[in-house]
Amino acid sequence: MNRLVRRLFLAVLAIGLVFVVLPAARGEDGQKKSLENMPGIKRASFRFSELAEDGSLRIWGDVEIEAGSVRILADELRYDKASETIEAQGNVVLTGPGMVVGASRLFYTIEDGTGEVEDAVAYLEKDDAVLRARRMELLGKNKLRVDEAIFTTCTQPTPYWSFRIRRGIFNLGQYAYLHGVAFRAGRVPVFYTPYLIWPIKEDRASGLLFPEFGSADNLGQSIRIPFFWAFADNADATFNIDFYTRVGFGVDTELRWLPTPTGAAEGRLRYINDRVRHKTRYAIEWKHRQELRHDFKLTADIEAYSDFDYATDYETDLAKASTPQTVSTVDVSKDWSWYTLSMRARRHLQYFVGGTQNNSLLVGQVVNDLLPEVELRGRSQRLGTSPVYLSFETSVSGFSKRILSPPTGSGFVMSEDDLVTTVNNSWGRVDLAPKVRLPLVKTAWGDLQVTAGWRGTWYSHHRNPDASANTDSIASGQLFRSLWTAGFTFSGPRFQRVFKTPKWGYSPKLKHVIEPFVSYSWRPEPSTDAGEIIVFDEVDAVPGRLSDFRYGVRQRFYALRAPQTGRAKGVALAKEVSFDALERAAEENARLDAQAVDREDVEKKLDVEQTLNPTEFASIEISQSYSTIRELSRVYGVIDNPLTSTRDFGVVAARNYSPITIKARFNPTHEQSVDIGYTFDPANKVLTETRISTLLGFGQTSFFQGSWYRRRSANPAVTTGSSFLRSSWGMTVSAKLSFQIDWDFDLKAGEIDHQFYQLRYATQCCSFHLGYDQRDFVGNDRKEFRLVIDLAGIGKLLDLKDSR
Repeated sequence: MNRLVRRLFLAVLAIGLVFVVLPAARGEDGQKKSLENMPGIKRASFRFSELAEDGSLRIWGDVEIEAGSVRILADELRYDKASETIEAQGNVVLTGPGMVVGASRLFYTIEDGTGEVEDAVAYLEKDDAVLRARRMELLGKNKLRVDEAIFTTCTQPTPYWSFRIRRGIFNLGQYAYLHGVAFRAGRVPVFYTPYLIWPIKEDRASGLLFPEFGSADNLGQSIRIPFFWAFADNADATFNIDFYTRVGFGVDTELRWLPTPTGAAEGRLRYINDRVRHKTRYAIEWKHRQELRHDFKLTADIEAYSDFDYATDYETDLAKASTPQTVSTVDVSKDWSWYTLSMRARRHLQYFVGGTQNNSLLVGQVVNDLLPEVELRGRSQRLGTSPVYLSFETSVSGFSKRILSPPTGSGFVMSEDDLVTTVNNSWGRVDLAPKVRLPLVKTAWGDLQVTAGWRGTWYSHHRNPDASANTDSIASGQLFRSLWTAGFTFSGPRFQRVFKTPKWGYSPKLKHVIEPFVSYSWRPEPSTDAGEIIVFDEVDAVPGRLSDFRYGVRQRFYALRAPQTGRAKGVALAKEVSFDALERAAEENARLDAQAVDREDVEKKLDVEQTLNPTEFASIEISQSYSTIRELSRVYGVIDNPLTSTRDFGVVAARNYSPITIKARFNPTHEQSVDIGYTFDPANKVLTETRISTLLGFGQTSFFQGSWYRRRSANPAVTTGSSFLRSSWGMTVSAKLSFQIDWDFDLKAGEIDHQFYQLRYATQCCSFHLGYDQRDFVGNDRKEFRLVIDLAGIGKLLDLKDSR
């Protein structure tokens, strides 16, 4: 009986499967037959189909078809053979070149690739943006028309920012022409424009950019309207129209140019008709790097201001605003073999400013020109088969110097046009400086090297000896200066030992090197008096007689380290760091080495060590100088003053030795280093200088950089000194939030000279930068608040500056 029931059940199940499968089979058969009568359809997949009374084909059930350049997915689709049109509804998804569109309904014409969708959400691949529209028309390949649309790169339900568009046309990969555009931050309207042309190209595209807003005490509120022009494949420009509520309209143009595949140039012209100062003002900047023919290289940095207070009025870079000067250089150079040829010109214009913080006044101007200079340098190379190495530098230069001062009886002027030229000098110089080096000893235990050099310099003019009070007065008459130098350097004998440290997590081996050193420098009296030399740069220095020894001892510490690709284990975390422990470890390793008989194990260890590199992770140096002919330090003590019957501090003796300098460096990883320096005066038993600087990086999340400097006089009667603390540290709190703080603190005065704060918050579609910068300069204190908002796929939307 059970067998009969089982057979009946299986029969019923088989019959049911037949009725279920047959419709599907008929659908597949109908699909194949329908495909033969569907022009324009490349591929189709669906479960069911039927022929409607109007002759159109209706298909449903997991519909997926390819028509022309698009792919359509829908719950249901109707195809009209006569017009080659498609109507789809129910979870419609259309994928085309550069976009994916989801909608509730779709009407599409296959032949010309046009169509219309309702309640559409489109993803634009090139812009990584989302476009929502009540109604969207497909106007052919890569072109859309929208009504009542929202454009954003945010994916939140309520986007952080968005454009509400009444109507517009999107040419994908080109431009968007929009009408009735309102920008919103969240749900809050920010600004509105009746018409906007926006570039949506993947590469550079000409078009209007978003305005920037600013504020400054001396300029007023400001708005900038930028226009980007990509006028060539290798060049583009940005034109900015600026309006300041106090000073008026201005133009700011930035040009970028690639003259060659390896060259680059960029320039900037800022122009404004200042209605407060009633004059035209401008600033010019140009930077150029380019390789020329015959392996020459061009480097140019040019800048010019219309007047001395342009930087303080308009420059937002506080470092530039605090130093009203311009420096322009043009250099053409060529390297070959052992030589470098350079031809350069340079202009340094320095303004001297006085007055008060709110009323800066011009008290002078100096223009130094180097026009031109031709220089040839030869790197150290061996002379034939001899042990002598020769290097040299030689140059031919022309100079001019102009000094402009206020008219007699006036300590300042309001404009450089009122300045009077008081000095106008021009002169020439020819310089030759060869140097020979002779390495006498170069071994593992020590190095000995002897050097000798000479510098001969010819001047077309010399400083006027009859005008000692005026150091800028020069007179005609040639002058030749001759300087000789000689000396030696000896390092050694070196004492070193290698410790095996298998239990030390930092390194399997440690090398300790003790290296005494001594050097001697000799220089006779120069052939000319320093007062006769016209000083322009370091070549013109006239050092005095010299016969000095410098001696000391260095200790270096090396470890075998793998190439540092990530955060390395610090020395402080190692188990063995004392030399007593290292000595015991060395003895234990020697015993284990004597017992090691497994060749495979030894070779394996050697292979591991071969992948490690010796790295110096710590060093200590103590040095001092001694002169046979001059004083290097003084002894201060109490002196009885018979005229005033008082006791004062003064110089009671002189010493031929200098203070002792101690330097230490510790850098256990490529992210972390600490430098310490001390200067101790043994003649007065005073620590005169202390320097500590550190750089600590903690992966990609945070860093700390700081330095402390303190200086005091060896004379107890001198109470003045200096003490500065500078620090810079930043931290990434999360993937979105990070901050940075910089401080320059004058510990002696108890004041902060410079403070900088920056907070950055970045999301998937936008970022916010909030910063504050304050610099306290003598007569020119500056403060700046700044808010920058960047939109992903759009660029900088808001750059709000408030300078005071």
